Amino acid sequence: MSLDKLTKGRIVSWHQKIAETPPRLRTKPGMTQRHREADGSVEGVRRRRSTANRVLTILKAALNHAHREGRCVSDDAWRTVRAFREADAARLRYLSDDEARRLTNACRNADLQFSMSATRIARITFISRRSSSRWRRWPCRFGLRGRTAAAR
Repeated sequence: MSLDKLTKGRIVSWHQKIAETPPRLRTKPGMTQRHREADGSVEGVRRRRSTANRVLTILKAALNHAHREGRCVSDDAWRTVRAFREADAARLRYLSDDEARRLTNACRNADLQFSMSATRIARITFISRRSSSRWRRWPCRFGLRGRTAAAR
């Protein structure tokens, strides 16, 4: 396709299709393309949108290069296409009790107890599971005093 025939609507629909299509699986040459099962969860949608944004960024970089090289007259078709918002937000995840215990044991074994104390882990995992503001105001500070965390 000629770059002069590329339109904003075509790019937007392509970008949307990438976000809606389940992730592709490796397929042998000549075989029909296989896909993973669609993940309709909030995290699954965020991941697909993040992938679509990455691919759009690569396409825009290639098209900008072609425009700078004089291969097309205008860059209006892709310049105004916007990526999905908040698709690249960090995942929020808390440690389970078992993970916190293993992390504490690993820190003790590695003689790094001063940087990751059991008090700190207990506070983080305990408060993260409570939605009440009363639990979030539990007084505790984590300045290092002689290799220990202090709770007041």
